[in-house]
Amino acid sequence: MPGKSSLLTLIKTISCALAAGHLPSLSEADQVFLEENPAFIADVVEGLLAELTKPGQPERLSAYAWLLSALLEELRYQIEAGYDEAVQHVAAVQTRLAEAIRTGTGTPLMWHEILSTFRHARVPLAPAVRAAFLGVGDADAPVLSPQMQEKATALLRPVLKAILESGINDPFALVDQIDEILGDLYPPLIRVLLLVQMVEESQPVLRDAAVLMLLDQAPAVREAAVTQVRAMCATGLLTLESARRLPVITRWLPPGEQTTDAVADLVRTGINRRLVVWPKPLPRLKFHATISDGAGAMSLYLMGGGDDKALFGGLLFKEQQGLVEVWCGYPTPRQQAEEFIRVARQEVSAFAVGPACVADLVAHGLAVASAPLAGGAALLQLAELIGHKDWTPRRLDIAAVTADLPADLLHPEAITAALERSRDWPDVHAFADSWFETGAVLDQVLENVDPHRQMTLEEMETMEAAVLAQVMTVRRRVWAERFALSALMVRAAISPPRSLPPWPDFMILAKVLDEGRPLHDIPLMQTIASQSILTAASGGSS
Repeated sequence: MPGKSSLLTLIKTISCALAAGHLPSLSEADQVFLEENPAFIADVVEGLLAELTKPGQPERLSAYAWLLSALLEELRYQIEAGYDEAVQHVAAVQTRLAEAIRTGTGTPLMWHEILSTFRHARVPLAPAVRAAFLGVGDADAPVLSPQMQEKATALLRPVLKAILESGINDPFALVDQIDEILGDLYPPLIRVLLLVQMVEESQPVLRDAAVLMLLDQAPAVREAAVTQVRAMCATGLLTLESARRLPVITRWLPPGEQTTDAVADLVRTGINRRLVVWPKPLPRLKFHATISDGAGAMSLYLMGGGDDKALFGGLLFKEQQGLVEVWCGYPTPRQQAEEFIRVARQEVSAFAVGPACVADLVAHGLAVASAPLAGGAALLQLAELIGHKDWTPRRLDIAAVTADLPADLLHPEAITAALERSRDWPDVHAFADSWFETGAVLDQVLENVDPHRQMTLEEMETMEAAVLAQVMTVRRRVWAERFALSALMVRAAISPPRSLPPWPDFMILAKVLDEGRPLHDIPLMQTIASQSILTAASGGSS
């Protein structure tokens, strides 16, 4: 892509895909261009704003919103890698959008679509943007102003009416719809108002959805939900299904909230109704997993159920962030679910695993993730569909997993042999070809490297030592976690693909890192340092 001149061509391609009902995708050349030119997001925003004045072309606006989401996701990766420039690009975009909103350009519905891209890309919206969208001075005021109260009433009445008339009888679908409508655009107090209205309605499904709001990410909403659910318990309005869910939900709350008297009452309510049996798992359950990639992301895909009413769900784990995303597609035609799995096997090398790894992965993901979990209601729905009710936050204990290894693999000679076997993984295994360090710290270490001159062996060794000491030592626990979680996946593999090394080799890597072995004594770490230098020198780290 040469730059601005190709933006309209790209938008046309995305528009056509959306109009045909297909998920758009970027060519490899476009993807590389966007990764290397994050400032291009400013051109996309200006094109998007120009589109707001052109009636009758909603598919083009959706195309711009899709591309904006893709760019925001790329900038999020760069922010996580420590690039201040990416932070500045996101801030500039949000400032520009806030200005445009306040000029009155576009309709609220258009802006809802545009600003929802930030939530989909997991980039927080700036308070100034939310305030501009709401037409208030402070979007996070501790109390709702009369103006905001009026706006809220005007918003929530049709929202609740639409929900009641939709015929949806699934509380999980209702919560998902509420999240899509309100997202993080509206202050938590708006959700509190909706929560109270839901409880006051006579439909049990609305009360069941209110119970799921115990897992809301906003403390004010959780606090209000505890009060409302406690009142439902006292008045006998709590359904048996919601009572069954309470002990699980409360285990996922932040530790400080689990010990309150109000939450203790909810747990007792759930325990006292143990006659309500946890749902049986769907038939024909299958699980597929990926090994952690260069960005520290790994996935678990779930499929089960009949031909017309199947499940396709997924869990996304990120290094040092735990469980960051959960999705639950139910019901989904099984043929469609199988196609999703086929694509995952083909494009991200997903492989079949047994259910043994699921509990440990989820427990670790919950323990590391910010509590309460984003997508907590979707995780609870998955737990019901696959028959799990005991998921409890618990960090993976590398020493405990290592204890499962045969004793002969823990002899010093065996450990040395295992470490040596892993030396060339990035060269011979597709899952490890993106295992290299990137980011601002690495760039600083390599700032004097001339990409146009081949380094001598001595210079390369000096650079490797610097990367090991200044970059990878700080991330020792990150790599230990990556190897340990990958070990769980590979151990659970059904007929492990030949492309995967044996799981004990992953676990031994995690063990020696956890125990503090010097990085220069771990061959794979040396290889990763070398890969990091070569990739950065070729322009691949930015």
